[in-house]
Amino acid sequence: MTLAQSSQAAFDAVLLSMTTGRYSIPTPKELVRAVEATRSRFGNGQAELVTKDRVDAALAQLMKHLEPGRRQLFVLAHSLAQPTRLLGGGTILEAPIGERLLLHWEDAAGNREIKASHWRGLFHSYLQAEDGPGCQRLRDLLASSLPSLVREGCPPPEWLAAIRHHHGLLDASPCRPYVDELLEGKTELLDDLLQKVDIPDASWFWTILRRAIVEQVKVLEEHAFKDRMDHLLGLSSRIPNARNEVLAAILARYADCSGRARNVRLMEFGLEAWGSPQLRSNKLWLLAGEPARHMVCSWLAQEDLEDFYRLCKDAREVDDRRLRFWLRFTEQMGYTHILLGSGIRKSRNPDIREFIESKGERLGSLTGGLSTNNAILMQIGGWLFVEFSEKGNACYVFPVSEAAVELGQKSYSVSELRPSTKSTARLLHMDGNES
Repeated sequence: MTLAQSSQAAFDAVLLSMTTGRYSIPTPKELVRAVEATRSRFGNGQAELVTKDRVDAALAQLMKHLEPGRRQLFVLAHSLAQPTRLLGGGTILEAPIGERLLLHWEDAAGNREIKASHWRGLFHSYLQAEDGPGCQRLRDLLASSLPSLVREGCPPPEWLAAIRHHHGLLDASPCRPYVDELLEGKTELLDDLLQKVDIPDASWFWTILRRAIVEQVKVLEEHAFKDRMDHLLGLSSRIPNARNEVLAAILARYADCSGRARNVRLMEFGLEAWGSPQLRSNKLWLLAGEPARHMVCSWLAQEDLEDFYRLCKDAREVDDRRLRFWLRFTEQMGYTHILLGSGIRKSRNPDIREFIESKGERLGSLTGGLSTNNAILMQIGGWLFVEFSEKGNACYVFPVSEAAVELGQKSYSVSELRPSTKSTARLLHMDGNES
């Protein structure tokens, strides 16, 4: 064993004795508790110092032409781009009073004396500043002073190392690398940024990324768009305030494709985000346009018909003929609603229980009559069709404008769906009637 190896072995033995055995050093519980309390109080750097009251107090002092102290400068650095009450809802950066602050930090940066805590606050404000001279001035200040924050012989803090790695945020086109990556269907650079740098939800960064995704959806060739659709849907959930805008663009683009086969993930994503497009009172689907709303309505109609006949077929209550008949018209159906009788509702079959739970509020109840009977409501144009599951029942047809049936109810009775009046039209599943 060499001298270096022997020394290392002895050193390792001493370290081991400090953690185990009779000479071990106990865990500094009070120090750990103090560190946790400090982290809880001061968080990731902005701390509890930056409150509205403290911002107002620091701004009031500045408006009296008094020099702000170090702590007040810290508060103001973090809040330059925030609407403030004392400025009538305007921001410090946009107001003439912001000129004094910028001059102070520009002088400090020129002398390589800008404080790291102030720089970090200015960076936080820069990410939220509206595009304009103030934002440009902040960008220049931050870019020119970034090298001075690194002290020789001292490793930079984690937040500073992350910003230096993503220094392109201080360029004239700060989002270009992340947009280019998104256009290639990748997110490695964006993932690294979000893991290490706190980008406020209100930042222009997210606005630029949202617009880039929407533009990508519009210009992608159909095959490439469908390949990347899952990726794009995932981005809509990760980017703040992007869900509605991106989902609307994806739905509209898919509705414009030559092949519009039912896409289960897109359909379920839309239902979870906006609810059912079959309800005219739901205005969110207007964001995607009428063709997209109509497309998803037809998907829901197909799914409801298949589910309805599968459930009833398992209960040996319906034939395939009626399913094949109605599947021809799903493209025209603007509304469908499955109504389950108590027989299926109370079933203990695990598959049926799972189905009922997954459908949630999209299922209704059918009351009165036999417990084995079920129904499905279908609206085509100005007509409402009521199809029952049990064989021997005709399909009842009502003009929507004259029907006493109000769509969207949780429960319907057999008597209101199958009135005894002679004026009610009936469709018998026979060759002549079906034609």
